[in-house]
Amino acid sequence: MVAAGDLNLNLEELDSPPLLATAERRRAGLSEAGVRLYDPWYELPYPERGSAAYQGSWQTPDHFLLAPGLLDERGLTYRAGGFRVVRLPFLVHAASGFPRRFEAASGTSDHLPLLLEIVLSD
Repeated sequence: MVAAGDLNLNLEELDSPPLLATAERRRAGLSEAGVRLYDPWYELPYPERGSAAYQGSWQTPDHFLLAPGLLDERGLTYRAGGFRVVRLPFLVHAASGFPRRFEAASGTSDHLPLLLEIVLSD
């Protein structure tokens, strides 16, 4: 299972029941506190975290939350390092690196796309 989308919660806000994000792959699954899913944002160094900007600061409202079945190296699998923010030049302002919001018939989105690579394991 993959839960994906704009959850309107930053990474550090996904730490209360019933949905908990974890940086530890081995801790993904059901817990006494609720459902704990792996969030690959934790793989990126703090300065690289962000898919949207708000008041001049990067935010992480967009997520891929992964259940243990995608982390076990059997069948469809997410391997560490297969997550990134797509920062192509036409998507961002050159000076700030922030997304080129759609304004006055130009621009794209106020969020940058995320990429998650899932492979088929033996």
